[in-house]
Amino acid sequence: MKALIHLLALAFTLPAAQPASLSQAPQPGGARPLELVANPPAVQMLVPGFTVRELPLELKNLTSIKYRADGKCYGVGYNGQIWLLSDTDGDGVPDKADLFWDGAGKLRGPIGLALTPPGYKHGEGVFVPSKGKLSLIVDKNGDDRADEEIIVATGWKEIPQNVDAIGVALDKDGSIYFSLGAANYANGYLLDANGKSQFDVKSERGTVLKVAPDFSKREVVCTGVRFPVAMAFNRHGDLFCSEQEGATWLPNGNPFDELLHIQPGRHYGFPPRHPKHLPNVFDEPSTFDYGPQHQSTCGLCFNEPVQVGRGVLTAPSGGPLRTASPTNTAIFGPAHWAGDAIVTGESRGKLYRTKLVKTAAGYVAQNHLIACLNYLTVDACLTPRGDLLVACHTGKPDWGTGPNGPGKLFLIRHADTNAPQPVLTWSASPTEIRIAFDKPLDPANLRDLAKRTSITAGKYVMPGDRFEAMYPGYQVVKDQKATPRYDVPVLSASVTPDRRTFLLHTAPRTAAVNYAVRIPNVSRSAALRADANKPNAQRAGSETGAPKAGLKPGANERAEPDDDIELLVDNHGVEAKWTSDDGKEVWSGWLPHLDIEVSKAFTVGSAENERLWPLMTRTGTVAFKTKLDLTAMLSPAVQPGSKLDYVPASEKPTVLFFDPVTLRPVLMPGSKFRTPVSVNYGLSSFKPLSDQQGSPISFEGATPDINPALKLAWSQPLQPDLARPFPLRRFYLPWAEPKAEPAPLATERVVPELAGGRWLAGRRLFHSEQLACAKCHRTRGEGSAVGPDLSNLLHRDYASVLRDIREPSAAINPDHPAFNVDLTDGESLTGVVVGESAAELRLADATGKTVVLPRAKVKALRASTLSLMPEGLLASLNAEQVRDLMTFLLTVPLEPAPIEGNTPPPPPRKRAEVEALVKSPVGDDVRSLTSNSKLQTPNSKPSERLLTSSPTMHVVLCAGPKDHGKGEHDYPLWQKRWSKLLPLADNVTVDTADKWPSAEQFAKANVICFFNNNPAWNEERGKELDAYLARGGGAAYFHWAVEARTNALAFARRIGLASDSSKLKYRHGPIDLVFHEHPLAKGFTKTSFTREKFVDETYWLFQGDPKDVQLLASGEEDGQLRPQLWTRTVGKGRVFVAVPGHYNWTFDDPVFRVLALRGICWAAGQPTDRLAELAIIGARVLD
Repeated sequence: MKALIHLLALAFTLPAAQPASLSQAPQPGGARPLELVANPPAVQMLVPGFTVRELPLELKNLTSIKYRADGKCYGVGYNGQIWLLSDTDGDGVPDKADLFWDGAGKLRGPIGLALTPPGYKHGEGVFVPSKGKLSLIVDKNGDDRADEEIIVATGWKEIPQNVDAIGVALDKDGSIYFSLGAANYANGYLLDANGKSQFDVKSERGTVLKVAPDFSKREVVCTGVRFPVAMAFNRHGDLFCSEQEGATWLPNGNPFDELLHIQPGRHYGFPPRHPKHLPNVFDEPSTFDYGPQHQSTCGLCFNEPVQVGRGVLTAPSGGPLRTASPTNTAIFGPAHWAGDAIVTGESRGKLYRTKLVKTAAGYVAQNHLIACLNYLTVDACLTPRGDLLVACHTGKPDWGTGPNGPGKLFLIRHADTNAPQPVLTWSASPTEIRIAFDKPLDPANLRDLAKRTSITAGKYVMPGDRFEAMYPGYQVVKDQKATPRYDVPVLSASVTPDRRTFLLHTAPRTAAVNYAVRIPNVSRSAALRADANKPNAQRAGSETGAPKAGLKPGANERAEPDDDIELLVDNHGVEAKWTSDDGKEVWSGWLPHLDIEVSKAFTVGSAENERLWPLMTRTGTVAFKTKLDLTAMLSPAVQPGSKLDYVPASEKPTVLFFDPVTLRPVLMPGSKFRTPVSVNYGLSSFKPLSDQQGSPISFEGATPDINPALKLAWSQPLQPDLARPFPLRRFYLPWAEPKAEPAPLATERVVPELAGGRWLAGRRLFHSEQLACAKCHRTRGEGSAVGPDLSNLLHRDYASVLRDIREPSAAINPDHPAFNVDLTDGESLTGVVVGESAAELRLADATGKTVVLPRAKVKALRASTLSLMPEGLLASLNAEQVRDLMTFLLTVPLEPAPIEGNTPPPPPRKRAEVEALVKSPVGDDVRSLTSNSKLQTPNSKPSERLLTSSPTMHVVLCAGPKDHGKGEHDYPLWQKRWSKLLPLADNVTVDTADKWPSAEQFAKANVICFFNNNPAWNEERGKELDAYLARGGGAAYFHWAVEARTNALAFARRIGLASDSSKLKYRHGPIDLVFHEHPLAKGFTKTSFTREKFVDETYWLFQGDPKDVQLLASGEEDGQLRPQLWTRTVGKGRVFVAVPGHYNWTFDDPVFRVLALRGICWAAGQPTDRLAELAIIGARVLD
């Protein structure tokens, strides 16, 4: 079949409708103020399948929580009390709290918690840092009450703040790690009265310390930390900590809250390197920066099972302590979350999941925001059954109600383990976002996906912003909130055949900023969909998967449930393409990093990416393209609005391709690089000549050789042997604009592949029987509504639209899926369901024909895995035709001019009225008018007419300075718009003139269109016009171009009737036009221009003799019909005059356009219907 039947891959181009709760939506692409949810829930999960329950416990604010082997949980109170939480009914939810240790007055500002290992020689208990000491609180007899406080470390000079020693972790060898906060967070360099730094890098302040297993000594592990609230070892035995932002007090001192990989001998940036105050350190980059500023990262744990399988524990006295359960494997969330760092953002109520990949040069992080909380989120830990327990403080940022304020505990459970989870989001192109899930999606959840999806762009935009009712009151945070946010129109959506990845087609997004995507819960099960449709009182409890049910009464009251999924997308990444040796197999797509192993780890669960890895082991070629950001590799960012008192030294980092074992640079034979570098090809390292933000880099290499060899890192000249990893944020997609801010949609775009494309030719193909696109699709109001509306394809990129036409089943539109229908008589049909009732099913087949099927005859209805649109559609077209079709699909050559001024415009014309006129061709019977009193059919040969045998029609548009108010007499706008409109027709060229045409234009033009106030008309110009008309040229005059002042009679001898403004009368308002017998009036009726449809300006009391013109239409003024449109022949020349044209909208009235275009063609000696197709383009039309 040669029909563009069901362009599912092109996906439905639906308006960028916003969810109902996002009210007062601006125009697509416009700025949108942040709108907060009026009554946000206590815990809002941004990913599907989780339930939340508030614990029925009333405790003071806790700072740290952690489960021990037997399923009980320690909780350290900010007031010094340590509690032991237990589950008395076996549902996995702690419901009882017993005091383990009353440290009130003994433990000052305790923040941090580490458990003793089974069989610990000092007894079972916890390590707790507090002001002035690190304590071990132990239970020696196993009665769940602490018996002793052992001081593990002390003796340092205390600081004024209530927080001192902070964060603690226990290594497998028994060593204890903790931190001492910075000596003075407000004076990082400890500048004295003379401005001299008293900071001592050898001090224990602002360090991570290691205490020997026997507590006999301690040593500095690293420097430059500020206040690491939490510490934890991961499964690889590496130590991490959360770190606090500090740039509020020191412009570049910890500009973000951070996750740090603690390595011996490193300096972590507080205070930062300074040429005068601290010149001998290098600021180690963080593993991940949490933004925007002032998240206050506190809690940290790794998503690893609580180890309960440790056999019989023994008390120090030799008696049994307790018996642990079998080995535990439960983690929080789906399997691909295993090992991730769970980090809490205290000040703004955030819960993060940060995936870490270990490379030979260090860790690379990928972050996911999974929940927003309406409390200060202080800590989190895993339970033995794999739930997540979260501790919160009440009150406002930074630390709320303090040590004795009421605390909150929430249990988050992965209840619906069958719910597909989003695993990866990425920008596949400037106009396409992809979201991968770990399981196939239910098609029933994908209906109206584009309508129910919204995207917001902005420098500081994050998912869940609408729930952030609580945030610290720093100016920089207020500035973040005030930074413009922009809507990104969602034009369409589609899903891959395996239903594991769906595509969002958007307006162009080249600015390298954040894009928060809010989609409906496409992971809901059928039961939950039904449950969600019930009244609140009938909804199931927390264990059913209703996201907010089951909380402590009153904790999460909301009118309606909100289980939308909210995800972050950016323009970071790498474009990759693998090609087999024979060129028959190709994979192209997106990767997060140039290091292959890093990309593998970060794309687990993405079916699209997982197809690449087996290919990389085969013989072929792989090519990569990205932009590498090499700016400020070791220089911390500077607080917005702040300035440094020095100029940072220029950094010249070296990009390394290295051996993961020796960390030495390795050659990559056969690799070809295309980037500004200071070394030759076949390199092992290179130094870009520029460290600008977003230096392009592209290279290719042979597989499988490059697969294990591609390990990427960087070093800097003063530490050439120290390799560091590239974070994901250093890679920009080739088309991304790192320095750009999002902006409203551009009115025009340039697509190189469409150069020379003919829009009208493409339109004809779209409506042709050859392709039959219009039988199923609508675009800009034309066609049928069987398949997706394609009107907004202009915002899609060329490659993706072409791909979708060529591979229609690669991504199937969930709103228009094809179905296989089995009938009771054995017949099978395939089509799209376009309507249904209890009695019948309406199915549109591949020809666009609708078939009505009684329900009784339908045996089975199954969603097809294939698009109804046939493959090979473009095979019948040549390259030029493909370009023409794509030009029509991807561009809108003209939009209606904006309505300006105070006069209300007439209503838009109905499309049917315009189409009827266009289908009433005048024909070629008016090519020659030899008398001004009688219209005659052609009596001259084509050779006798100027250029009638030429295929090209040359038009000159002559305008002048605007001389009226808004939306009136806008000659320059008319000239600009019609310069775009007229050349859309075949073989039409347009030139422009200001006030009066040049001699060259008079010599070349078939027709000259005048729309101005005819400035400086005089007899010399009259002679030029006479000569032009004498040789057969044509002229068209609109509105005030008939003005000639005191020379009106002389001007009237040329155009028939003319204006002397001192004698002319005029009226603005509704107009009734009466048509006369004239070939150009064919198809027009007395209702074509009525007072209800047409508002403009009439003139009357012209100079000249009405008998010298052929009247086309008149309007009644002062009780008489007055000429408003006419034609005149002057020798071989022709003149067409239209008085209407006062308002801009008149030239966008498609019915008036039909009349004007006929007049222009007639004056040019061309077939009068030659430009008829232009009447509706950019016109005000109502479908």
